[in-house]
Amino acid sequence: MKYSKLSNKSFTATMKHLLLMAFAILTIGCGEKKSEDVNLDELGVREGVAYLKNSDSPYTGKVFEFHDNGQKKSEITLKDGKEDGLSVTWHENGQKESEYNYKDGKFDGPFRSKGGFKALPPKANS
Repeated sequence: MKYSKLSNKSFTATMKHLLLMAFAILTIGCGEKKSEDVNLDELGVREGVAYLKNSDSPYTGKVFEFHDNGQKKSEITLKDGKEDGLSVTWHENGQKESEYNYKDGKFDGPFRSKGGFKALPPKANS
């Protein structure tokens, strides 16, 4: 079997082509996501709608908060700056405290707490 040597021009052209393809794959694969989870401190609220600080677009994605001991305190799902979907809270010891569902910023029960299912969240009952 004969092996042919690549000319310098051919080798250079092949390498440029491969590098261009690799760059395109990395760019597409590592492209910016629509939203990423953010810490509650990164949001501001204007007229009842959550925005990333220095942004004019309502935030869509998950928001989290931590207890002082580093355990996760809450995880809230927002759509167009309003609670929409599952929101979960945890105790300082890491045990789940409650799960709430929201739709367009309004409670959409039932919610689950350590004691089981309830029709309304504690704040709505008082």
